[in-house]
Amino acid sequence: MTRYENQTFNKKTLVVDGNRYISCTFVDCGLVFRGGDLPSFNRCTFTRTQIQLEGAARTTLNYLTVLNGQGLFTNVNGVIANVKKGTLPVSTRPESCDGQATGTNYAALLGVIGVFAAIFLLIGVGIWWGFIYHPEENLLAQTQPLYVEIPLDVMPALPENLALAYDDHLEGQSDILQTYGWVDDEESIAHIPIDEAMNMMLEDGLPSWQASGG
Repeated sequence: MTRYENQTFNKKTLVVDGNRYISCTFVDCGLVFRGGDLPSFNRCTFTRTQIQLEGAARTTLNYLTVLNGQGLFTNVNGVIANVKKGTLPVSTRPESCDGQATGTNYAALLGVIGVFAAIFLLIGVGIWWGFIYHPEENLLAQTQPLYVEIPLDVMPALPENLALAYDDHLEGQSDILQTYGWVDDEESIAHIPIDEAMNMMLEDGLPSWQASGG
């Protein structure tokens, strides 16, 4: 509730719900009441001041309009007469609820979250242990494990200096592609430079080859 005392309001629209006005002057104002706490006017002066109803207060006015339209003229006029006399009973707002019943038990909420977190953690540990750390012990079928380790003794032996061996092999292949020589002397199979072979294919097409008879 806001208290106003000895103030002049000129050409303003004021929401008056719950306010208290003492010795105030209203000129060309609109007093808006929205159905909240009743305002208080003490020794105030009103000049060309309009009353405006909104919200719940407007709903009350609509209710009286409906009753008047249904023929309850006497009842509606009685309400208006009581308003003029100041004898209309005013209902009070219900008291606010106890703060203990507003659903703010954070300790219980944290407990439930902790339980769910522990369950998900156990599931994650089980997946890690069963399918990542020990996949060879989990079978898709009776004889089909998810993972099988290859014994080291069946793996091909690699040279100690793999890069050097690769370079030597690449150099040998390059020599074969750029030189003339025999592949199989007994079968009369020779190799020629790849550039010359490509030119011959472009000019004469693919060669036909037949193995020599014994």
